[in-house]
Amino acid sequence: MHERPLPTSRLALALAAAAALVACDGSEGPVFDEDAGTDAGPALDGGPSDVVAPRVVGTSPADGEEDVALDATVVVTFDEPMDTGRGEVRFPTVARALAPSASWNAEGTELRVSVAGWPEGATVSAALEGFADLAGNPLRVYRWSFTTAAVPPIVASSSPAEGDAGLSARIDTIELVFSEPMDNTAGSVAFADDVATVDGIAWVDGATLRVDVSGLAYETSYTLTLDGFVDRTGNPLDGEPTLGDGALDFATGVDEDGPRVTDADPSEGQLDVDTARVETITVLFDEDMDTSVGAGELSIDGEDGPVALPASWADAREVRFDVAGRLLTGREHHLALVGFTDVAGNALDGEPFLGDGALDFETGRDFIVPFVGFSDPLEGADDVSFRRDEVRIVFNEAMDTSRTELTFEDDLGASFSASGVWSLAGTTLTVPVAGQLASGRSYTVDLTAFRDLGGAALDAAHPYLGDGALDFALGAPTGERCNDALTLDQAVVEDGVATWTLSADQAQTYDGSTPCDVGERSTDAVIRYTKTSEGSAGGGTLLHVVVQGGGANLDVYQDVCDPLSIAAETAQLKCLWFGDDEWDAYLDVGPGDYYLWISDGGATLDDGVVVTVEEVDAAPEGETCADPWDATSPNYTPPAAPGDPGIWVFAEEAFRSFDRDVTWGGEGTMPCDADYSGGPIHGPDGVIEVQKSSGSSILQIDVQVTGNASADELNVELLDRCDPLAPDARSLACEANIEENDNPTQLFHEGPAGSYYVWLATARTNGVNDITGVAAREIEPGPGDTCTTAIPIGVDATNAVTPAGTERLFAPSCAPAGESLTWYRFTTTEALSRVSTDVAAAVGLVDAASGAERGCGEDALAQEVAAFVPAGTELCVAVPSGAGIGAITVEAVPYQGVGGTLTPLSIDRPFDAGGSEDSITSDYWMAVTPTTLYMGLGTNDVMRAPKVGSVRAELVSDMLGDDQLGHDGVAIGEAIFVLDEDDRPAGEPRIHRIVNGAGTFGITAWDAGSSYVEEDMDAMGFDGTDFVVATDIGSSSDPTVFYAVDPTAPSSARLLGSNTALEDVLDIAADATWVYVVGNTGTTSSEGVYRLRRSDLGDPGATPQLVHAADFDFTRAHLFLHDAGARQYVYFRTDDAALHVAEVTGDTPRYLGVLSTLGDSGDDAFAFDPSGPSLYVFESESVSTGAFYRLD
Repeated sequence: MHERPLPTSRLALALAAAAALVACDGSEGPVFDEDAGTDAGPALDGGPSDVVAPRVVGTSPADGEEDVALDATVVVTFDEPMDTGRGEVRFPTVARALAPSASWNAEGTELRVSVAGWPEGATVSAALEGFADLAGNPLRVYRWSFTTAAVPPIVASSSPAEGDAGLSARIDTIELVFSEPMDNTAGSVAFADDVATVDGIAWVDGATLRVDVSGLAYETSYTLTLDGFVDRTGNPLDGEPTLGDGALDFATGVDEDGPRVTDADPSEGQLDVDTARVETITVLFDEDMDTSVGAGELSIDGEDGPVALPASWADAREVRFDVAGRLLTGREHHLALVGFTDVAGNALDGEPFLGDGALDFETGRDFIVPFVGFSDPLEGADDVSFRRDEVRIVFNEAMDTSRTELTFEDDLGASFSASGVWSLAGTTLTVPVAGQLASGRSYTVDLTAFRDLGGAALDAAHPYLGDGALDFALGAPTGERCNDALTLDQAVVEDGVATWTLSADQAQTYDGSTPCDVGERSTDAVIRYTKTSEGSAGGGTLLHVVVQGGGANLDVYQDVCDPLSIAAETAQLKCLWFGDDEWDAYLDVGPGDYYLWISDGGATLDDGVVVTVEEVDAAPEGETCADPWDATSPNYTPPAAPGDPGIWVFAEEAFRSFDRDVTWGGEGTMPCDADYSGGPIHGPDGVIEVQKSSGSSILQIDVQVTGNASADELNVELLDRCDPLAPDARSLACEANIEENDNPTQLFHEGPAGSYYVWLATARTNGVNDITGVAAREIEPGPGDTCTTAIPIGVDATNAVTPAGTERLFAPSCAPAGESLTWYRFTTTEALSRVSTDVAAAVGLVDAASGAERGCGEDALAQEVAAFVPAGTELCVAVPSGAGIGAITVEAVPYQGVGGTLTPLSIDRPFDAGGSEDSITSDYWMAVTPTTLYMGLGTNDVMRAPKVGSVRAELVSDMLGDDQLGHDGVAIGEAIFVLDEDDRPAGEPRIHRIVNGAGTFGITAWDAGSSYVEEDMDAMGFDGTDFVVATDIGSSSDPTVFYAVDPTAPSSARLLGSNTALEDVLDIAADATWVYVVGNTGTTSSEGVYRLRRSDLGDPGATPQLVHAADFDFTRAHLFLHDAGARQYVYFRTDDAALHVAEVTGDTPRYLGVLSTLGDSGDDAFAFDPSGPSLYVFESESVSTGAFYRLD
């Protein structure tokens, strides 16, 4: 537990004094601020002080609004003039800098925030923090969310184009150009009905896809289907524009292409052909031929005219010529192919492969030594692309084809081998090398082991190769892919620091890096750094990696480059994203190759992103568990006297690297900051080791920071182990989003003597670690100083007390700042205990066993403080020592309603149609059936999940809209009924059943033909027999009208009556005797829960009875009635999201207290389940994207 006192206490004065000694800069004075309280401001001139907190009365975009324009301006409207110099609007779920600019209207009631551009298809959570009115009254943190328009990618162009016809069947490449950069790891293509073959796909750049195809035929229609393509924000391809049906359709035409020779034996230009071995000449064509035509004409140099050779067809694409006894040794031979045509009658195109339409070769008796006469790449080439997918070696004569493998050795000593395929004549070896040649490397392929058919060795001295080896080099790397990784050769190295400066055109595609960032896929570049030294355990060095600028991400792998490979998960060392200016990491690793993937969330890398790598002997003190700050650190000042604190004072940027886990959001991240949908979040961190010398003492940690902007906020956690990922590590206390107004923030721990660890971290991944100092002291508690040493008091008694505690330890949330506390203790005898004092004073109730706060109130004289815990529970009572309290009264109250035990349900958000998690913070209503929890999401969607939890929710239907949905929904059995909020002409339905008794979705109008007045309706309940609904009128000129509707079958509504006193009725509950409403009687100061007797509904002038006065969110609110047999209760949720209960048995209602404070402004939805009895609650305080709890 923790508290934030004014630093007028003895400890705060010690902090300031020590800080002045250690960190005074000579001009600005001590680092610690002695006035850390919040000034409420002066009274307004000419009248009483304004003590009413301001409220948000509207936002644009509205909470839950969808398809918000990407250039939309956020507008927030307040109910009174605000202090325009205070407050901040944050967008914690947006991972990129928005460059917001804010402006106020002249009255100070409207704030407008413009941004550089919202990410498309994103759920944007917005939060107002630190705002106050002109009198200094703070605005409660206000949260809402909206979803931006998702602009799907389309195919912008293609080759062939959609609908092209009359194309050649020789097409072997199709190109698709998308309208924006795509997720280059997703998507597949195929020919419908497998009428042709897709041989492979490759991204030319982030938006251009090359598809290699084969097997096309003439006069055939083709459909190339595109599946699974998404852009880099996950929006699926919209195939309708350009393509029409989502597939590329084209057709080949009549065959007008001349056939071509693709291979021959002997091969074109072959030397030293052995006449004794060759009895048949074989020629292969690229398409089916007319086998009834064509012949060969064999000419031999020095001999008379050509000899006609008849064609013998092995199949429609292979022709053979019998030359047994016809070839002469040592002569040049020419086989002319005469009269050949394809099946369409097109004459042979003799230029490809043959050159002159004739097959030319030279015979011999193996007198010629074999040599390489050509290669691709060429011998000595120095700009070979890393994208090359094959290497081809052409020999002068037929070779021994039993050898098929080539070994590629690079200039760094690495090598790989690959096997290839020989041509028909055994003169050309083609070897696949896709993805294996690395940019910046030089390769040597030794060919001297190859032999010809006679066993003659390769002529190593032949001029083409010169040394019997093929030598070539690749161009300089750009960082595009793993085999194009940047290396030290592209870095500037100075004083052992390697620096790479990346440019916007450094890379074009997305290769799967930064998998921790599930929301974005961005262009990425990779650097390979080879470390040869041991890690620190072997007396070696650490890798220090820094990436700066452009909001860049850093994703690091050891000995594995491909982020999509199976091995990548265990090889990943860091995945740092959602930053702003810098990510910094110290990696204690040994020898190996380290791959640094850099991205920044954009279609291209920002110019000027800088990456540095150096090897260092150790990380700076405090960065890691290897060397935490401790009592020997130079920034530490020991206690000046017994009982005083030891203090660490920090300079700016005292810690720079993220060390607690591979990525924030993981198990090692501080658990208390759940501000982002990706999990617990924080940035760079540092650690202090603190010694606790006594097992009976209390360890107190004070943390003080500089700055009130969200970028200045700090998180702090106290652990009993340094490594948060250690199996036995326990989080003892944790506080998030600490700012200067909170100074000092305190953490406490009771526990054994030994070492404890205080971890500090920026609350934002792009934050500034402006921590001023940390103080630690041990306190030996006396009687009444803590819950453990609390003074016993009696139950159902008024206890005379004299609070005299001098310490302020484990202060409850409502304890007044800066005051010492005294603790008392009693054992409960009923399920509800209420505590009051004889003077106005704060009271906090704490469970002695768990330390959990069970109730807290600022004035226990005006309103008793309640704790809903089982009988037999030990409760501690904390009161301010200086409040003048003389008596504490403890009342045991028989209670049969829902208790105060919270159970998380672990319900994950549903996926939307695009496969992304949907926003659920627009919680309009909730209903629970015997099996299922339902919640309305604005006026567009309804989600549901099994009420037992531990499951992902689903959207019931996207066919619902504001014609059916509003601010209320009711469950009867498994059926769900909803109320449309908008006023509609008489006769139009207002109630719809959207789920039937079998749990099946289906929309049924339930009250068509009703004679409703044309007013809004927000309130619907069920009295056990009928639905009861009420109009929502905002003035006394019209009465609130009540109706009943039969839930068993569709029918028109029946008029129950009206009331002229009630206004703004937002929810309703009823039984046979009473109707309960959330509303007011004409003024905001009269907001509360009221009830009317059913018998008084016929009297418009009847006076409603106030159950409990409270502030409500007067857009929507909810209440439920619980008949527990002998007692009846109503549950309701107020504007601050607190959940209350009042007993309404008999004629006099009695407010009992607060069941739960969990939730934030705007969290309205909850539901009652009589089978528990339980309450189901939605909240966005602990998890900004929303969470569900059950209260028992």
